[in-house]
Amino acid sequence: MMLQCFALLSDDALSRFINYGRGALQTLEGFHAYGKIMLGVNLDACAQLCLAETSFPCASLDCVFVKSSRQLSQYIAANMYGIRTDFDPGYEVMHYELIGMLSEVYRIVQKVCLHVY
Repeated sequence: MMLQCFALLSDDALSRFINYGRGALQTLEGFHAYGKIMLGVNLDACAQLCLAETSFPCASLDCVFVKSSRQLSQYIAANMYGIRTDFDPGYEVMHYELIGMLSEVYRIVQKVCLHVY
């Protein structure tokens, strides 16, 4: 049997997330959507921290560019009634969600392909 490898995924942490575009998790009264908020951390480092988080299962992150704020959450937009997009002009925020188990299958294939070729 011959293994054929057509494309390899990037190994950077951010490649493990889907960018849902401009927006953030909805704010729900009396409910804390974010398990951790960090300031001054670049986006890729934030993605790495989300992947390494042990105090809660990190499933998404919101990146507020104006404040250099990174917000980690165990929730995805589907759990929080969607993504909020009604922000003031100039307030830029992007929502990212961890790619599911399918990405793990691709990573295994990637490692096999790298060893074969």
